[in-house]
Amino acid sequence: MPVLDGGSGELAVVDVRSGHTLRARVPGAGRGTPQLLGKRVYLPDESAGSLLVYDTSLSAPADPVRVTGGGGRLELFVRDGLLWVNDPDGADAAVIDAGGEVRRITKYGPAPRDKAVEGGVPTGGSGASPGPSRAGVASGAVPSGAVPSGVGAIPGPGMPSVNPPSGSPEASGPGPTQPEPGPTQPEPGAPGAPQVESLPGALRVTFAPAAGATPLRYVLKGAAPDQTVTPDEVGPDGPFVFEVEGGSCARQYGFTVVAEYGGGRPGKESAPSALARPCVAPGAPQDLVIVPAQGGHGGTATWREPQGGAVTYTVTGPDGTASTTATTHTYRDLPNGAPHAVSVTASNAAGSGPAAYGTLDLIPPPQRMRIVNNDSDGTLGIRSMAHHLEGRRVGEVPAGQNPEVVVHCKKRGSTITAHEMTTDIWAYLTYQNITGHVSDIWVDSRSNADVWDCA
Repeated sequence: MPVLDGGSGELAVVDVRSGHTLRARVPGAGRGTPQLLGKRVYLPDESAGSLLVYDTSLSAPADPVRVTGGGGRLELFVRDGLLWVNDPDGADAAVIDAGGEVRRITKYGPAPRDKAVEGGVPTGGSGASPGPSRAGVASGAVPSGAVPSGVGAIPGPGMPSVNPPSGSPEASGPGPTQPEPGPTQPEPGAPGAPQVESLPGALRVTFAPAAGATPLRYVLKGAAPDQTVTPDEVGPDGPFVFEVEGGSCARQYGFTVVAEYGGGRPGKESAPSALARPCVAPGAPQDLVIVPAQGGHGGTATWREPQGGAVTYTVTGPDGTASTTATTHTYRDLPNGAPHAVSVTASNAAGSGPAAYGTLDLIPPPQRMRIVNNDSDGTLGIRSMAHHLEGRRVGEVPAGQNPEVVVHCKKRGSTITAHEMTTDIWAYLTYQNITGHVSDIWVDSRSNADVWDCA
């Protein structure tokens, strides 16, 4: 399906079956509707009364087709495998076949001359001498020499009937009948233009049989050296289909079908097919798994390739969008504390498939630990901030007790020295529904690899 941006001249040809899109710029393209026939896209250039042509097989413009002698409105449409072009305001028109051959049509020819009529009988042409009318003969007004003697004139009142001589054709009846001609042999015809369907790693080519004479066989033309055609030939009774395996997904292929006749008669070749690739847009990557790294701050996404052969993957996530041919992607240097959406999409020359979705969860997993080093000389404060002077005390652990707490994560704060240790790490924890910060001297979350940084 061709789509034209009339303002910029950008042309997109979309394969609605595979999703593949060919893009090109066509200088001079106006706002008319483009039409696709065979390998070519035709665009009306009403400023010049011509058609601009873009050849998709060459990915390049072709020579324009002149329709009128100057600018003007053009109508064009595809029907029955032909492109019809018409100047609705003039006498010019043309028809173009799938091979690009142009046939010009003159819509207005000379009008036929009217025959003169006298007495209700055509005379054979304007200005011809009128023959005798029936009325003239019946009244006896027969011009001298108008009716040869003895030849069936129409008698008038009081005139004797004149019978034809016994040897004349009128008397003897119709002459001998001619023999009926024998049946004519049908002419060899070409098969219908083949239709090509893209398959994973292959192409399926179907066609309509030739009209007219029955061929001996049908053969496929256009396969590349790295492609295999099955069967080698198709008989006159079908099935009318070829399978073409192999080829490159990065290339488009077109085919024709040749009907071969015996008796020295030349083969007849079909119009070319539309171009197609031996691949389809891939499905979604399979079994997407995303595992956070030890301690968070990143992770790894892995997946299995979809059906359809070699593809390129687009991975979208917290570090932006990346392209890879591998089935894994690693995230690094990310902040903890939030989940991150990840999607992976596979694509090839035929188009892109649906995405697989997952989540890189960097919310620190809570860990159960016990308070340590809590002597009986004072209570252990739980503070609103990771600082021994700033913020406020929101709770406390009784002196001499080392209860179990839920440690959510750890962060840096003010430096504390006690029990012959110095650290600026604070544990963010919950004790008996009280959540706050405790210096890590009394938690030792530093030694637990499962306790992540808070951010």
